[in-house]
Amino acid sequence: MESMRLVGLDVHAAQTHAAVLDSVTGEVQVSKLRVSPGEIVDFLAGLGPVRAVSRVALGMGRQQASPPETPRPPDCHRQRDP
Repeated sequence: MESMRLVGLDVHAAQTHAAVLDSVTGEVQVSKLRVSPGEIVDFLAGLGPVRAVSRVALGMGRQQASPPETPRPPDCHRQRDP
């Protein structure tokens, strides 16, 4: 059985923290990524099948669940902080 990895990303300008849960083994890996946004996509692609969610810090206390330009499947919902 191929595992699905569940990924949480905390995205900031200087770095991104990623927590990856393997849904079959229960193994959790935590990474600090100091790479460009394109390289984060490469990181995710290298994990195989994934479901990912991100929290993006825009600076000055503003946050949103994911950047507006990120393509999403039609059934994906965006959370907005008040």
